[in-house]
Amino acid sequence: HWAWKYGQGHGTGMGLMRDGRMVAHYGGVSRRVALLGQPARAYQVCDVMVMPSANRALVRRGPLYRVSSGFLQAEVGNDRDHRIAFGFPNQRAHEVAHRLGLYGQVDKLVRLSWPSAAEASADRVRWAPIGQAGVGFSAAERRGVDGLWRCMAPAFGECVLGVRDADWLQYRYLQHPHQRYEVMAVRSRWLRRWLGVMVLRRHEDHMLLLDLVAPPAAVPLLITLARHLAAQAHVPRLDAWVTQSQSHRLARP
Repeated sequence: HWAWKYGQGHGTGMGLMRDGRMVAHYGGVSRRVALLGQPARAYQVCDVMVMPSANRALVRRGPLYRVSSGFLQAEVGNDRDHRIAFGFPNQRAHEVAHRLGLYGQVDKLVRLSWPSAAEASADRVRWAPIGQAGVGFSAAERRGVDGLWRCMAPAFGECVLGVRDADWLQYRYLQHPHQRYEVMAVRSRWLRRWLGVMVLRRHEDHMLLLDLVAPPAAVPLLITLARHLAAQAHVPRLDAWVTQSQSHRLARP
């Protein structure tokens, strides 16, 4: 898991050592993004850890501050390879980091839920799994995913959007060392034109929609289909996590 997450240039970790032992760690996964329509790199912050015995972790010059500020100063900025950093801390972690002057809140994650439903409009499309776990996409599948990404990206020119091309989906979902995901291509029934790609994961009591690659106009149809697949899986609802500023794009169905 560690090699998949950080190896081969995928990420960077920084440790704070005391008497030959690591007492704090701060990691970042490198992510290609469209930053206000321009290609850039960002770090997704993860694996922020402090040993419980490092009892100064919450003071300004304690281990948490030192390893966090050290990473951000060394790795992130307009004159660095990674222009920005982002993360999804829980409320307590965010409050600590905000108090230390490390982070500011720019958005908020919200969960959207829809009841599963065998919608008749699902008959307008065809869907099938694509990609092979541990391997990747075929050449034709790569062209389909990349074409959808090129249609999707311009609609988010005022945002910071993680790149969702075939390389990213392959690494994130098909090459994950432990988890298995359903990567689903959706095509029009008669013209066989690619309408979108969904990434789903089944849980006992819900279906989770993890990712979408599609032009915004196709999103309501994809949500309808995902609800249909949740009904087929005999779970009561479909869930998705999304930033609040973009939730309107998913909330219409």
